[in-house]
Formats: sequence, C-alpha cells, structure tokens
Amino acid sequence: MGRGLRKMLSVSRWLVTGIFMLLLIALNLFWFIPQEDGTDLSNTFQDEKKHLNENDAAYRSEQKKCEITEDQSTKYPHCLGKMNWMTTKWKADPCYVQFGVDGSLCSIRIYLSEVEDWCPRLESRINFLKTTPTLQMVKPNYAIEGLINLLQEPNKKRQNYAIMKERINNMWDGWIQSAKSIISKNIWKPHSKKRILIHFGFLTAKSKFTIIEMASKGGPRGELVQWSDIISSLYVLGHDLIFTCEDDQLRAILAKFPNYKAQCQAKRLLPVDIIMTDIIGLHHFQQAVGAGFGKFRCLLRIIDSFGTEPAYNDATWAKTHKLKSPWGGRNLNPQQFYTMFPHSPDNSFMGFVVDSVKASSNLPLFNERRNQAVIYAKRDEYYIGAKKYLDVIHEFVELHGTVFHKHGQELKHAPSYLINHGLLKTDEVLNLLHQSKLFIGLGFPYEGPAPVEAIGSGCIFIQPQFNPPHSSLNTLFFKRKPTCRRVSSQHPYVEQFIGEPHVYTVDMNNLNELRSVIQKALSQTNIKPYLPYEYTKEGMLQRVNFYIENQDFCKQRQFMPPKAVELLKAQQGTSCKDFCHSKGLMCEPSFFPHLNNKDMLNTLGAECDAVTHKEGLIYPAYDSNTHECAIQQNEMLYSCVESDKSWTRLCPCRTFQPEQTALCDICE
Repeated sequence: MGRGLRKMLSVSRWLVTGIFMLLLIALNLFWFIPQEDGTDLSNTFQDEKKHLNENDAAYRSEQKKCEITEDQSTKYPHCLGKMNWMTTKWKADPCYVQFGVDGSLCSIRIYLSEVEDWCPRLESRINFLKTTPTLQMVKPNYAIEGLINLLQEPNKKRQNYAIMKERINNMWDGWIQSAKSIISKNIWKPHSKKRILIHFGFLTAKSKFTIIEMASKGGPRGELVQWSDIISSLYVLGHDLIFTCEDDQLRAILAKFPNYKAQCQAKRLLPVDIIMTDIIGLHHFQQAVGAGFGKFRCLLRIIDSFGTEPAYNDATWAKTHKLKSPWGGRNLNPQQFYTMFPHSPDNSFMGFVVDSVKASSNLPLFNERRNQAVIYAKRDEYYIGAKKYLDVIHEFVELHGTVFHKHGQELKHAPSYLINHGLLKTDEVLNLLHQSKLFIGLGFPYEGPAPVEAIGSGCIFIQPQFNPPHSSLNTLFFKRKPTCRRVSSQHPYVEQFIGEPHVYTVDMNNLNELRSVIQKALSQTNIKPYLPYEYTKEGMLQRVNFYIENQDFCKQRQFMPPKAVELLKAQQGTSCKDFCHSKGLMCEPSFFPHLNNKDMLNTLGAECDAVTHKEGLIYPAYDSNTHECAIQQNEMLYSCVESDKSWTRLCPCRTFQPEQTALCDICE
C-alpha cells in the first residue's frame, strides 16, 4: 500500500472517529472506538511486520552494525538490557514474532527502536516510517455540564463523586476566568489534545477505604480537593477525559484495548495517551493487564500526596535494604509520582488550588478582625494532649472550632471553652477565617490544604514544631509511607516557603515561648492575605499544562530546557537538593544521566584514580579520600535527597520561577 494512500486512509479514519466521538460524548460514553474481545488484529500486526521487515536484509548480513554503542547506551540506558532479554525471550509471547522479530540482533534492535522506543533507531532507518501524525489541537473548554456529565456514579448508593462535584461547581467561574487570563498572557498556547484515562482507586469498593464517609464526618479531604482541581484543570485545558471509580469499570474499558495483556504492542495502537490514578488504582491496573503492564508503564501518572522516594520505588533495592512499604516497589520513574506539596524534587509537584469567596482586597484588615482563632481540627480526637497548649492561646483569643459531632453528643477531648460550629460548608469556613486573626495547628493532620487556605484568607498560622522530626522511624502515621523524609513541623511547606510573619512554628511544650509568639503575632498591624502563585487557579493551570505537554516518560528524555540547568559539583557530604538550594536553584533529576560518565566527573574536577559502576542513591559521585569515582548503574536510583559524608555528588541544578517551583525560569 502506498504511503499517500495510507495517509488518506489514516485521515479518513480519524475523521470518522472524530464524528463518532462527538456522539459518544453526547451519550456520556468513552472517547475511543472499542473493539470486542478476540478481535482479529492480524492485519494490523502484519502491517507492522511489513514495515519492520522492509529493507532490513542489509542489517541481517551486517549484524555488527546493530549493536548499541557506549554513547547510545548512556542516552538509552534500558536498551542493552532489553536487547539481552529479547535474545533469549523473544518467543515468550507470539506478538514479538508478529512484529517481525526472528531472534536476530537486527530484528530485535529494529523492534526495540521502532515499536517500543527503548533503543535508538539504526542510522539508515532514521527516516523510515517517519510520518507526521494528524494531531488534534486543544481548545479551552468552559462548559461545566460536559465535565459533570462525565462524572457519572456507577453505584448510586456510594456517591463517590458528590464532594468533588460540589467543589467543581463552586469554583467553576474562577476556572474560566483564570483560563482566559493565562491565554491573554500567552502562558497557555494551543497544543495537542491528550486522551486521559483517570481511575480513582481510593474510591473503589474494592479498596475498602472510607474516605467519602469519613470526609462527611470531619475526616481529611485533601485527596478529594486535589483530584477535583486536577480534573478541572485538565478539562478546562481541553483534553478528553474518561473516569472510573470501580474496578469492574476499569477492567471493562481495558478489555476493549487491542491485545492489552500482550507483552508487546506499538504504543500508537493504544487509544490513550496518559493514565492517571493513585497507588491503589495502580495496583488495580497491574492486576487487570497482567503481563501487558510494561507497555502502559510510561503512560502512568500517580497522584501520591506524600511522595515516593527512589529508595522505596525500586523494588529490589527496597527489599534488599528492608525498606518496607505496601505503597512502594512500583518501579516507575520517580517523577511519575505527583505530590500535594513540593516535598522532594525527585517527584513532580502537582499541588491543588486555594479558593476564596472574596477578593483579598475586600477582606477585613488584620487589626479590624475579631480577637479570635480557629482551631485546625475537625475530629474530637485531634485535641488529645493539647489542653495546656490551648489554655495559653485562650489567654489571648477566643477559640472557635469546626469539630464533627453527632447531634446531642458532647465532645470528650476539646476544651469546654471552645466555641464549636460543627462541620461547615466551604464558604462558611472561609467566612469564619476572614473574621479571625489566628489559625491554630495541633500537630495533626499533616500537610493538608487548610493552613494554606487560612494564610490566603489573612490569618496567621501557629503550628507545632517536631523535635525530633517525625518520620517513618518514630511516627506510626509515616511508618508505611514510602519515604524517609523528616517532617520538622505540622506543615513544612508553609514553614519553609512562606514563614514569618504569616507562619510561626513553636514548641507546644514551651509555654513561655508560646506566649511570646502569640503576643508577637497579635501585635502585627500590616498582615495581608498571602497566597503563593502555585496555589492559585492560574498557577495550577500553567503547571498542569506544562506537565501534560512536556513530560513524556516513554521517550526517555528530560522535559526541562537544557539552558535552565547547570551541572555542578556539590560540597562533600551534601545532598543535591540542599546544594542546589544553597545556589538558589533546584535539583532536576531528569538530567542525572548527563552527569553519569567519567568525562563529566573529570570536567567537574573529580580526580579519578579508579572508575567503578555501582548501584546506590548518591551516584554519580567521587570519594576525595580514595580518589574513587562511581558511575550510577541503576537509573531508578538517581536521587536528589540522599547524601553520604564521604562522597562528593555531581548535581543537576535548575532555575525555578518565584512561587512556581515546578517550572524553570524560561519554561512556559
């Protein structure tokens, strides 16, 4: 079949698909054309095989030319391992033969470079199969009805989407206004529309989580807040979305994917560009696709509130070093994990949006507000152990709470002088904050949205300091989390990125210090609401847009522009996160491969008497005492946060935008 004819057929197919998609959306159905189980894909496979076999006779007679060079191995670190595996395992699944693999080195190299993208293409095939796909460009979508209709409850008894729908509805006018604003500022420019499958694993009946039930009783809503803002951003930015919140829904959709359980498949055959879920949903997905998981791996984006460190992410390393966590061992690129706050540059910071019912210019001035504080605790048990702490604060201000309790039931742990309003609606909470001077943390919950909302509403946040810091070593809450992060306060983000005079961090047990801090806070006269740009709707739209357009974990490339990155030698014993921060920069882990060679070690001043390849969380690095230089052997272990007192690390440091830490200073 001629290339022109193929292109015409392709265009025709996409036109038909586009028309049918409109019908599907109108019916609240999925946006790809499903194929029944057992569909005969032999024609598709034969076309792929024909493409791969054309003109490869020269390569079969010159197998040497199909070997991967050392330089190529650096740029494609998985290639050699994949080629070695396929040399003996190419018969493990019939699909490899259907794609033209016959066991020869060249057929394997062609397959891994033209079907699965693990290896560089052979030089003489650079232009072979080079096509310009027909891309559908996004247009901003302001019609909320379309999004609400997509959020259809599969089980009317569970009401999984109710809280998210409420937040989306309340904030929709702001999303439209912010989208128009970033367009007018040229922050957002049209790009290719993505097909995004979103699975809420934590909402499934199978997960046995009770987050919806607990949220209505004062439990944390952080995940629901973040998910609401993510899907609002994606929809407003014009992408095609499909939602599932039950395991059987997910399996029914995946069953329509062509050969979804096969080990190999050209990704261009998949009717999805991105799969977004949480850790529970990732487990569901792995169970559903079985041996076919590999081809979906790079499409995944995992919403992970507290983050997953490289040490826990690599299953073999975690097991060997006894880093036990039911949430770890996923073997993804650590930047595929999206966090609520910028805990670590090893993960990607997704964030959420802080909303307000009033413009900050219309809020009461600090000294005009009532002499009252709102306590950050919606559950009665959060007050346990806080009596003396609250007694001191009550010497200065009236204390108000929003604690859940059943009708007629008295609170057991909250102090009797607390004026409890019960659970309030979002606008009622904001109005209470707008009338108050202080917002008081009790030490739990950790790192929720509420303190940022309170500061954005003009309150000063008083929070407990943790000494020693809370971590998986001493705190039950973090025991099962896939991170060794040491949390120095209830909310490290506001402590480190906002600080005084909006935030004061105190020792709960040092009552004299607490009195001094309360007096200092109340003496402020010029406190204004403060909200970092990254927690505004505009900031989130910019960040989500950048991620969706630039992060491509299938192409094995960095997504930050090289001009924004400096390759530097750190101080001995210092982590790359801390070293880059000392230079006014941020560690950018996607550039570690550029540092991972002897030439770069020498360029940056390492005196290498010996060069070894090692697995570890600090490499590439060198030991100035022994003059040993170490190259990272396992790219899954590149880490910004680790350090060793004997080693000097090589660090990729990038610029960042003020109040938009996820983006470099030249990123759009």
